[in-house]
Amino acid sequence: MLTTSMRISTAHVSVFDSRTGTRQFNATRPLQLSPQMSERADNVVCDYFRQSGHQSLDLRNKPIYEFAKGASSEARSLLRSMGTEYAFALGSREAVIGYLAVGSKEAGTPFTLLDIELMMGLVRQLSQALDRLALVERSQFAEKMELMAVMSRGLAHDLNNCITPVMTYLQLLGMQATRDSGEEQLHQTAIEKMEVMRRYISEAIFFAQTLTPKYSRTGLAGIVEAA
Repeated sequence: MLTTSMRISTAHVSVFDSRTGTRQFNATRPLQLSPQMSERADNVVCDYFRQSGHQSLDLRNKPIYEFAKGASSEARSLLRSMGTEYAFALGSREAVIGYLAVGSKEAGTPFTLLDIELMMGLVRQLSQALDRLALVERSQFAEKMELMAVMSRGLAHDLNNCITPVMTYLQLLGMQATRDSGEEQLHQTAIEKMEVMRRYISEAIFFAQTLTPKYSRTGLAGIVEAA
């Protein structure tokens, strides 16, 4: 859109998964632009926005002061290598999930105030769309986890029902075993292994029941005192 409507020479957008931190989307226009930004390079730029709290970066002029020299200098160097003039953070100040970088205009004319406002409006709309997608993904992920929890609980209960008669039989069989014999030792080993299986099943049921976080209000003072 930027390359066709505003006649911008280069544009690059990168979006990261807010849950895993891996790059989810990466696109550069024109496609033959070199060098391409690696995932690490994109991370460096995003880290700059996260650490500085800035929502935009003007690459046309040198900074008056250096913020955390390493992060600022490296981010600027990487962006300049693509001919970037402006870079905008995607997401919120609290959760930067990507950025948009734009180069100069094809005609070589400077950006006007209206151009900057249009780009910032586009960034806001894109950030809102990404936030909505992230909410949908989190909701779908929570539903999948809940479904897995239901299946796990059912499987664990079925296994527990299968083990109960086996344990009962072993206990009855133990009454008939000769004391201090190999038969008694084998029986004791079988009992111990069945107990281990029962503990595993109990733990599986517990984790299946607590798979989905349960939020509730609590007193901070009580937590501090307990710690």
